[in-house]
Amino acid sequence: MNAKTISSLCVLSLCILETVALADDPKFEYGKAEEVKDVKAVQWNASAQAGFILTSGNSRTSTLSFGATASRKAGDNKFSLDGMASYGQSDIKIAVDQNGDNKVGENEIVTQSTVTTNAWLVKARYDRFLTEKNSLFVTARLGGDAVAGKTVIAGAQIGYSRLLLKTAMHELAGEIGYDFSYESYEADNVESLSIHSARLFIGYTGTLTADTQLTAAAELLTNISDEANAPNDTNGDGNVGDETELGVDPLHDQRLTAKVALTTKITSDISFRFGFTAKLDTAPAPLPNIKGSDGYEMGFQPIAEELDTITEAQLIINLI
Repeated sequence: MNAKTISSLCVLSLCILETVALADDPKFEYGKAEEVKDVKAVQWNASAQAGFILTSGNSRTSTLSFGATASRKAGDNKFSLDGMASYGQSDIKIAVDQNGDNKVGENEIVTQSTVTTNAWLVKARYDRFLTEKNSLFVTARLGGDAVAGKTVIAGAQIGYSRLLLKTAMHELAGEIGYDFSYESYEADNVESLSIHSARLFIGYTGTLTADTQLTAAAELLTNISDEANAPNDTNGDGNVGDETELGVDPLHDQRLTAKVALTTKITSDISFRFGFTAKLDTAPAPLPNIKGSDGYEMGFQPIAEELDTITEAQLIINLI
């Protein structure tokens, strides 16, 4: 086995370890009464995970991620706290034509560092179980996603949860409620935004075989108030040109998050997980200023993409 092959295998190993440890959003789950029905005294649980990947040479990237979760169960009450943070940057070579000859010469190649990931989120949730199938909940969250143009993302939710179906193989739950969101943007010329929304959530867990489980969940938020200062790309060109493209009417700001994951056990200590996440925002945030510039031209303010997706393939190894 030559040095190049060994190097490739080392990089692959690092990527697999990073994928397993990568912090995802705080758990996108619903409250379950069965989690507290056998709890006789106060019960605490906590876990944490972290990942780091670094490449050098022709490709220079670094990514750091962290995730943690904790819960407290007592009687018919459950409190949970989840958090995640991820930061990554890449060094990219670019040409600077200093002499204007449209060719790249000596000293006309520079390396520019670009932040590709910069997000964090902390979420707390309290569930009060009324019966085996009915419960009330309240949540609070605080975070940020600079790459998506959002300096601060904060909010709270309150609502009612109902276990719609429960069999030996399938479980389906739904939630309805109210959501308040506050967003502060990276772009200097855009005001912060408060959004009042109706919330609808549905979650499914299915046991396909003794070793394979399927989970799926979707959350929809739709604004019930007018968003006077929100960007509104009315002509679909990816740019908020002037004040005529500000303001979103009620029921026109849709934020949908959908997740699906398939986990199968290969051996008693090794499992494989494939997951897909889609995040849709029909009124996305304005993009921050491009690094190295003094801002955008008058009448030109690009906005973020409406749809983000994440595809994951993980090999999970239980060491203990």
